[in-house]
Amino acid sequence: MNDKIEKRKGKDVSNTGVLFAKNVGKAAFIFLLLLIATTFVASAQPPCDHNVNVTNTCCENTTEGWFYRGAVLGWKYTPVQPTALFVLSIDGDIFDAYCINLQKPLDSGDTFNASIYPAGPTCKNNSIAYILNNWTHSCAHCDNVSVAQSAIWYFWYINDTFCSIDEPEYNHTVEPGDPEWESGWIPNCTAYPEVCNMVNASINKSVPYDIGITPSTGSFPAGTPIELEATVDYCAGEDKEEVTVVFEADNCIFNESKTNIYANSTINGKLNATLICNASVDSVTVTAQVKDMKWFEIIEPCDSPKQETLGIVNITADDAPFSFYTHEVPALTLPFIIFLAVMMTMVAIAAIRKGGKR
Repeated sequence: MNDKIEKRKGKDVSNTGVLFAKNVGKAAFIFLLLLIATTFVASAQPPCDHNVNVTNTCCENTTEGWFYRGAVLGWKYTPVQPTALFVLSIDGDIFDAYCINLQKPLDSGDTFNASIYPAGPTCKNNSIAYILNNWTHSCAHCDNVSVAQSAIWYFWYINDTFCSIDEPEYNHTVEPGDPEWESGWIPNCTAYPEVCNMVNASINKSVPYDIGITPSTGSFPAGTPIELEATVDYCAGEDKEEVTVVFEADNCIFNESKTNIYANSTINGKLNATLICNASVDSVTVTAQVKDMKWFEIIEPCDSPKQETLGIVNITADDAPFSFYTHEVPALTLPFIIFLAVMMTMVAIAAIRKGGKR
C-alpha cells in the first residue's frame, strides 16, 4: 500500500511542473483576452461622466428654412423652427449652449448624463467658432441668438467639401450626396436675410482654437531667466487675426511687464516673454491663454433621446511647470571638521617622522 501511495505521489509530483506551466499559460491567455475585451469595450463606450441639467431656455424665437430629413423624406420646408439658447448646468458649472440636432428634443428641466469632448478644428467648426466670437450671445440679445442658431445649423449640416467655398449658394434643390450639395439646413434668406449675412460673414474664416507654451517644462539653475514662446493654433482659413495672449506666473515676474502677468498682441500667432524668478524659488507654473476668445465642446447625452448641444467655452489655457536647482557646496559639519583635522595632523606627524629618519 505504501509503495502504491509513493508511486502515485511520485507520478503526481513529476507532472506538477508541466501541469502548472500549462495552467499558467492558459490563465495568462484568458487574462490577455479579457484585458483586450475590456479595453475594447471601455474604448468603445463613451465616458458618461458628466451630469447635465437644462436649467433654463430663453430666446425661444423662430426662424424658417429647408431641412433635409433623409433620402425617403427629402427636403421639408419648416416655416416655424424654434431657436432657443439653452442654459446648462454641467457638474454644477453654468454654460450657454446651442442646438446641433434638429430631430431630437431638449427642454428646460431635462436631466441626463453626457459625454463631453472638445470640437475639432474642422472647416465647419471654424465657422461656428467665428459666430461665437463675433456676435453677442445671451438671453438679453434674442435676435442675435435666433440668427446665430440658424447659421450654426447651416454649418453643422454643411457639406465639408463645400465648406471652403467663399460664397454660399443656399441651394436646397440638390440632395445631400449629389455633386455641389451645400448643406442639410438652408435658411430662408428672403424671410431672414440676417441669417444669410451671418453665414456669409463666417464662412471660411480662420479662428484660434488652442495655445501652447515652449518650452513646455524643464529644470534650470536657480535664478536663470527662461525664454518663453506662446503659439496660437488656428483653423485653416482666411483672414487670420492676431489675438491677445496673457502670460501668468504664480510666484515669478515677466521682464516685459515687471509683474506676474504679461499680456500683449501676437505677431504671426506668437508671443514671447522672459520669465524672471528669484534664486530662492524652487518651482513655478506658467499659464498662457488667449484672452476673450471662445471655442466649443460637444455635449452628447448617453442613453437618452435628448439632443446633442454645443457648449460655449473659453479656449483652454496651457500650463508649463518649471523647477530650479542650486550647486551649493554642502556645509561642513563639526564632526567632519574634527575628523579632517585629525587626519591632517596624522599626515603631518608621519611626514616629520619620515624626515627625522633621514
